[in-house]
Amino acid sequence: MSERIRIFRGANELSYSDCTITKTDDTIVDQFFIAYGANSNVSIGSVIDFKDNAATTTFFSGKIQDIKTPNVWESKGYTNGFELINTPIQQVYTDKTPEYIVQDIIDNYTQNLTYASSTPSGYTINGDYIADGYLVDIIRDMIILLNWKLRIDSNDNVYFEPPAEINNGVTLTNGDNFSLTYFEDDQKEMINSVKIKAGFRNVFTTGETLSGSGTTWTFANKPTATARIVVSGSEVDPSTYKITSDTKTIVFDSTPGATPSADYSYDEPIVVTYQDDASANLYGEKFKKVEAGYITSFEDARRYAKNIVEKQGLPQIKAKGFQTFLNFDIDVNETVTVVDNVRNRTEQLVISKIEYDAVQGTTSYELGTRDYQFYDWQSGIQERIKNLERIASNESTVTFARSTKDYANITLTRQLKVYTSSPNDSFILGHPTLSRLRSGLNFEADCSDSGNHGTWSGSNIDGSQFSYQNDSTLGWRLSNAVFDTNKISCSNTINNVQEVWFALKDESVSGNLVELTSSARIYLSSSTVTTTGLTNANISSQVDGDWTLYRITFDSINADAIEVGDGYTGLMDELFFFSNSMIAADFTMYINQDWYDTTNAFTFSNNPTLYYSFDNPRLGDRESSKTLIETVTN
Repeated sequence: MSERIRIFRGANELSYSDCTITKTDDTIVDQFFIAYGANSNVSIGSVIDFKDNAATTTFFSGKIQDIKTPNVWESKGYTNGFELINTPIQQVYTDKTPEYIVQDIIDNYTQNLTYASSTPSGYTINGDYIADGYLVDIIRDMIILLNWKLRIDSNDNVYFEPPAEINNGVTLTNGDNFSLTYFEDDQKEMINSVKIKAGFRNVFTTGETLSGSGTTWTFANKPTATARIVVSGSEVDPSTYKITSDTKTIVFDSTPGATPSADYSYDEPIVVTYQDDASANLYGEKFKKVEAGYITSFEDARRYAKNIVEKQGLPQIKAKGFQTFLNFDIDVNETVTVVDNVRNRTEQLVISKIEYDAVQGTTSYELGTRDYQFYDWQSGIQERIKNLERIASNESTVTFARSTKDYANITLTRQLKVYTSSPNDSFILGHPTLSRLRSGLNFEADCSDSGNHGTWSGSNIDGSQFSYQNDSTLGWRLSNAVFDTNKISCSNTINNVQEVWFALKDESVSGNLVELTSSARIYLSSSTVTTTGLTNANISSQVDGDWTLYRITFDSINADAIEVGDGYTGLMDELFFFSNSMIAADFTMYINQDWYDTTNAFTFSNNPTLYYSFDNPRLGDRESSKTLIETVTN
């Protein structure tokens, strides 16, 4: 505990007549004000150190930002957190946590601050978050998203942490070691009902029956990418129809012979409402609509809405008070117990602001939840400057033009040519398997999201281990696996496997198809699929064109040595493992290639524990040649 504050510019001590220091736990920058005698050692940018009575410990430092020199010099300064409201950023963060974004801002966009927090949120912003503004704007989004606090200590360490993470057991008792001057249960900032208007998520739907008649038909949603149109089981030549996304219509050159269906992706708006019924019944509905376009999943939007209501669904307790001495032993964002025997209240409150008055020798506190304020100085001017800078920074090119006057009479003709091409096995946004980014051609992702990834080994694993739809050998669904002198190994153990499904095209060569353990496997022998090491094994099959679909059921087994295609020469597609007994309708979905719903979730009665689609992982444009649809001249 200190009796007075001493102020230094380097080794020179300043004599002051007025001095206040303000520390906060949100995105307001810690600041100070001092009035002192004329001193040529002090200028804009000078670092001022505030020390204890013995001048041995610096508890606060800041830089002079403003000096007024009438008679007594007056200066206002800020800590290095000033950079947060003075530094712009334009960055896109993809699938990052809020604490990652804050750390990246501190580490890569500030000069004097150091990210020191190690608290994980366990939360990821799915998709893209576009950081476009000043650092303080982006940090504000992360603060609201998690309901966390930002704290900068005297050594310029930045802590992004949950509220009240510090609790040293301090008690402030009114009339004893603390004077309470203000207490309120504030309802002005309450939000107990919220609507989050988020962004869009991309949904892929298959087999949607179109509505209409004649040559004009209508989609249920606006297509956002290439659509695949099917009539009577056959894909329609894209050059024979035209799709207008805005009107959700497709116009054929001639009337299709039957009702068409479509496979396509569309954007679905994400809107979530959340209400605390108990709070609304007690205090009335306190509604707010929040725009959050960077959120791209319903789960994230629901969490965001819940955070807002949980934070502001009840009256905010606000208290103020002071101590008649300078107390440097407690800090902002620290939980303290406030005891008030006059009001008969004992509350656990968080210190949101501390102000030291060096002349009076007092320490003042604000506790509870203080309204967010994002700019301490010249906020109106600063906001206008920021808006202008955002406009300029969003311009990719700048064009300079000079107006001239002449008498030329020029007529321009514009010609628009519309082409189409059909994707074979390309990367398709929102597609259940083809939207997955893969790390290499010899890597096969487990499309059930269970993490049981398999790795190719052997020869011909440079992409030629897949055949696709414009080859002479067609996959049963998109690409298929080509086994010869290669195989897939999975290092994970999958417990309680009871069913294995797959499709085969070449059954003329003997070899192992699927190995589960060192002694249990499914293999081909004399063109017949059989098993060994599996109890009560039952094999059923269904022919689909050139392919045969197999369903093998057996008593539960822990698959601890999984290999696929070892010693087999032929084609395989759509391999599933299940750890539950499946119903007949599930295999019917498999036969009909209809195991995804419109949200790309499995529609089986139980989710697979392993799923290899064998869809070619290479990305890029792999479309058919372009076909001219229409030429418009105007």
